[in-house]
Amino acid sequence: MIVYGFSMLYSIFLWRHGFRKDDRINYILLLAAFALHTTAMVKRGLWFDRCPVNNLYEAITFVAWTIVAAYMVFGLFRKLRFLGAFAAPIVFAIGVFALMPPLDKPHAGRPDFQTD
Repeated sequence: MIVYGFSMLYSIFLWRHGFRKDDRINYILLLAAFALHTTAMVKRGLWFDRCPVNNLYEAITFVAWTIVAAYMVFGLFRKLRFLGAFAAPIVFAIGVFALMPPLDKPHAGRPDFQTD
């Protein structure tokens, strides 16, 4: 989320100064955030021994991951990299919403996962 936040701040900078060659930096920031996000999702999936889309938190983070994945494809085309300035704030907002504690319900399948 921190790297998505940096990308969002840089996107605000891009909006203020126009979309020039600076969009390459935003693409790199989103690529780094995407790599970290993918790693986190894979680790969570391996931890619970299933695809991590079973509760609202996981579904929301998957939607955010999908948005960034689509941007990574479109961002390969230099003329479409400006879309990152719109994708970064959306993904950051979705990610902050997903971090609300009630969205990540405990998983009954894990014996070492504590429930209240």
